[in-house]
Amino acid sequence: MIAKMLKNLEKGTSGYLHNNDHKPINDHWDVFNSDFYKLVSNIDNWKAFRRSGLTCMLETGLYGKDRVDFIQNKKLYDRGYSNSEIFEIELRVKELEGMIGKEFLYNTLECEVGDPRHCIVNNHKVNFDDLYNVYAAWQIYRMFEELNKSPTTILEVGGGYGNLCNKITKLFPNVKYVILDLPESLLVQEYFLTQTDKSRNILTLSDIDNSVVESIKTKDFNVALLPGWYGDKLKNNIEFDLVINMRSFGEMNTEVLNYYFDVIHNTLKYNGLFYCVNRYVFTSSIQQLKIKDYPFDGDWNFIISQPQWLQTHLHEYLIMREKSPKISPAFILKSMSERVPPPGPVMDNILTQKEWFDNNKRDGNEG
Repeated sequence: MIAKMLKNLEKGTSGYLHNNDHKPINDHWDVFNSDFYKLVSNIDNWKAFRRSGLTCMLETGLYGKDRVDFIQNKKLYDRGYSNSEIFEIELRVKELEGMIGKEFLYNTLECEVGDPRHCIVNNHKVNFDDLYNVYAAWQIYRMFEELNKSPTTILEVGGGYGNLCNKITKLFPNVKYVILDLPESLLVQEYFLTQTDKSRNILTLSDIDNSVVESIKTKDFNVALLPGWYGDKLKNNIEFDLVINMRSFGEMNTEVLNYYFDVIHNTLKYNGLFYCVNRYVFTSSIQQLKIKDYPFDGDWNFIISQPQWLQTHLHEYLIMREKSPKISPAFILKSMSERVPPPGPVMDNILTQKEWFDNNKRDGNEG
């Protein structure tokens, strides 16, 4: 299995040489070095890959500043959480129980593959990032229930380590789910998605003969993992019922952001949905892209537009592709303050998750 994954990684990274226009060079994601490749080449390092630095920047609570140190020195995050983290997670679980129901919550948790950080709540293993993805999966699932239909095709731009894809494909087992991402991230997704469902049929670069469009249209698969520049091949050839981006648009430079919006505008069906959750402004990047300035065209109906439940320095959109909406996207986006991110305890200086939990508890916000 690892040999095939590494073959796909090699094919993906060598593709950069022929796709320079879409190589996502910027100040945030130029992080993959020889230590990363050494780590992923050894099967023994995958057992606890969610604590080894491989998912830093791919999941909530694991930070870019830790990435090089953990990977280079083969360190692991503690498996358990601190008392303040456990306190906050218990509150979040209680909120989710009331919001989405216990059955959906506990049936959707996944806290085994990769030996992630966790604590026990109500006799279930709970991981903070997993709660984030449970919430997102619920928002998407309930929207399709409201519309009384199920998606048959989904595109996710930037799939993290595969958590949301795993949940959505289990909620909609007949869907074809395509992820566009960096080859190194696709490697992590391939491992996670294979281990969370051994029967899952994953389409990778090794499985594509000539035409990626023909492969997506004709091959039997559950998930397709493709380097980002394959978006050009999908435009005007493949249509999606749903597009997802969570927390990665702000990390891009303007050129790459415009590229992906062009892909979305030319692949999402009319009356299809776009679930977008991103920071009001990504302060860690040189360009500091603001969500209010994302290049939406005029054909969008904003159904949900609100601070995201779990992390209020993020904004959550659920938007329908719609010709000539009654309220224009420009009108919606204009209402966002020029002062972004909004003022608040974690906004002026974005804290680490643990620091925020500690501050929140000290300030007396104990439920």
